[in-house]
Amino acid sequence: METLFKRVEMFVCEEKIIEDGDRVLLAVSGGPDSMFLLHFFYYLSQKNKITVKVAYIHHHMRKKADKELLFVKKVAESYGFSFYSGDIYITGKSGVEEKGRIGRYKELCRISGDTGCNKISTGHTLDDQVETVLMHLIKGTGLAGMRGILPISAPFEDKDIVLARPLLSISKSDIVAALKREGAKYSIDSYNLSPDFFRNKIRQKIMPLLKKYNPKVREKILRTSLLVQDDFDFLKEEAKRSVEKIFIEKDETIDLNVYKGLHISIKRMVISLLVKKIKNTRYRSFVLIEKIRKRLDKLDYEFLSITDLERIINDRPIKKVFVQDFVEIDLDIPGTVVMADGTNVESDKISVSDEIFCNRERFICYLDMDKVGKKIKIRTRKIGDTFVPLGMVNRKKLSRFFIDKKVPSLDRDKYLVFEVGREIIWVCGLEISDKFKVTEGTENVVKISVRPTVKSPFI
Repeated sequence: METLFKRVEMFVCEEKIIEDGDRVLLAVSGGPDSMFLLHFFYYLSQKNKITVKVAYIHHHMRKKADKELLFVKKVAESYGFSFYSGDIYITGKSGVEEKGRIGRYKELCRISGDTGCNKISTGHTLDDQVETVLMHLIKGTGLAGMRGILPISAPFEDKDIVLARPLLSISKSDIVAALKREGAKYSIDSYNLSPDFFRNKIRQKIMPLLKKYNPKVREKILRTSLLVQDDFDFLKEEAKRSVEKIFIEKDETIDLNVYKGLHISIKRMVISLLVKKIKNTRYRSFVLIEKIRKRLDKLDYEFLSITDLERIINDRPIKKVFVQDFVEIDLDIPGTVVMADGTNVESDKISVSDEIFCNRERFICYLDMDKVGKKIKIRTRKIGDTFVPLGMVNRKKLSRFFIDKKVPSLDRDKYLVFEVGREIIWVCGLEISDKFKVTEGTENVVKISVRPTVKSPFI
């Protein structure tokens, strides 16, 4: 088997699938592919600084599985590898393949975490790769599905575990021939022969037909999937750069003018990344992405808030964002100003009293006058605003503060901001700055009162 081992080893090196220091958990079922994987890793462990452990996942669907578990355990321990087993139980008669796949990976991830492994290796072969690409094509797919099975991937977003598939470059027939030459034992899973599963139908009916037209169809499809993997990675990196250009982080908005200038292919990838960011899922639905793209292309806004983008992703309506004309007016201490809409703002110097520390009025605040000074600027918010909310030490973006306070994006431009020397001292109706609060050492206090009118757009 050494000749085939070297072919696999070359693929492993080219794709950087296994590296020195890796702690690998092998998923071994006892079939020819996984048994070859076990033998290969013994070969690889003699040449590289890696730790290898073996796991058998019992599905409790076949009587033969008990013997397979003992068989795998015996071979693994003969190589000096630690052996572990896991159990999954599949309920219901529909979606057995998918339920089994998800359950199997969850159990492998659990064992990996318990045993300190950073990678899980499976015995997926060239045949599995070709069958996967064809399954995706038949069901309908884009570039993501055309990639097929990746040499390296993550089974779950929330787990720091990598899936490694070193056998994707060799066929099952090569594996079986090599095992037979060496007299190496393996078992046959009857489920791999059942015509009830879609993958088996591809294997038994479609592949023989395609081989009549091109005997090397497997190799051609494999090459296509590898090319698509490279193209997909390039588009994804371009899309990441585009997201950085269109996303104005300090104001939690999307620049739609920049977005609309993107190529349609990049737009789809950008939307995919944004969906992943907002919904925390890797799932890519072409129907969803196209629906979002068409809605974004039709918007006549210059900017779109993340909140409204989330509404679009969830297929909910949005209203045109209300943008209050920028307001800026000075207020003396003591003094009174009346805003254009009739809102009355009054400041006064008062003495320190207990009522200051028990204030529950949204439109009244008490601040240390010696820190505030004699003049305050009243305005609406600006991009990049930050302040130190009461009880905090570090600065916080006003946009993030609004999000945390669950202030709708449509209302954020309505809030009055009180400022001294470019420092926000009060976000009216919400919070004062910790830097200007009244303390036990405060000698002079300024009281600010806001009385909005019924027609006032300000809060």
